[in-house]
Amino acid sequence: MLFFISEENDYNFNMKRKGQAFIIVVIIFGLIVSVFAISISTAMRSQALEETEIYQREQALYLAQMGINQMIYNINNGADYTTPLNNSITITAPGVPDAEGKAIYYKDDDIKTKYGGAGYIEGIGTVNKSQSQPITRRIFISLTSEAFKYCLYTSTGGRDAVNNDSYFNNPIYGNSYLYNTIAGMIPTPDTSFYLTDSNYDGVINAGNNDYTYIVPEADLEKLVLVKFTKANKTLTINFNNITSSNFQITIATNAKDVTIENIRPPDRTWSGAIRDGITYPLLIHMGTGTVDMQLTEKYLWYEYDLTFQGFIYTGGSISITYWRILLGLLG
Repeated sequence: MLFFISEENDYNFNMKRKGQAFIIVVIIFGLIVSVFAISISTAMRSQALEETEIYQREQALYLAQMGINQMIYNINNGADYTTPLNNSITITAPGVPDAEGKAIYYKDDDIKTKYGGAGYIEGIGTVNKSQSQPITRRIFISLTSEAFKYCLYTSTGGRDAVNNDSYFNNPIYGNSYLYNTIAGMIPTPDTSFYLTDSNYDGVINAGNNDYTYIVPEADLEKLVLVKFTKANKTLTINFNNITSSNFQITIATNAKDVTIENIRPPDRTWSGAIRDGITYPLLIHMGTGTVDMQLTEKYLWYEYDLTFQGFIYTGGSISITYWRILLGLLG
């Protein structure tokens, strides 16, 4: 008996086996691609979530900083945060929903064992504050300079012969911090800023001689520099032309001595110029002599208040002279 094997059938059998193998390869490849795609998708979602959390943490940090900046601005403009019921502020940022920034002011007595400064501000930024797991960041700003704690601060300490009828008001720290009783280091202004002409609205070159600056109304609300070629000269600041009861001006000078005169009654308030939200000092005296403030004690029978609202710096000393106007009868 003879057997015949068909070559065609053998070919079909081999093709069938090859087709099955190809399908298996396709399936395995598809599984690999699917697993890879899922891994990539999971990694992308994880990265996107992480980037969102990083962004929200940055938002919380910025909100904490915004709260501190707003409180510092408020303090510079006379806000009082010394009372327990009024020692914090809360702000919201436009375009950041469900978020807020908060700042809390702490007085000296609260922090002696923490930072040792004159005070500090805690900034708290919160994002997703209504959710179960809000994102919160905190910043602590220490107010370490003792000079800003007092109304009158001198390198020698004490009241520097200021008469007892001079009154000080420090709304931030209360009346217990009127002047430093012991010697201290006064802060030094950045002379590179205060002697750069481009930082001022007006520059007066006083030259080599003593100079009298009669303040015009047009210079109010400006930063004015009066600079001398020789540093041993005297600058006289005369307010005789100023009739405003409340005026702003910042004056800087490298004169050795400064005389301030003719801030006339009735009641006047001199504060520093404001630029871009920053309140500048009233006077920056980088000389080593004396700032002599010549004030009128009484005007006719009327006692008046003269207020210096802000920071006065001198590298030397301050002398306050009172002039009493006496009336005589005619005829």
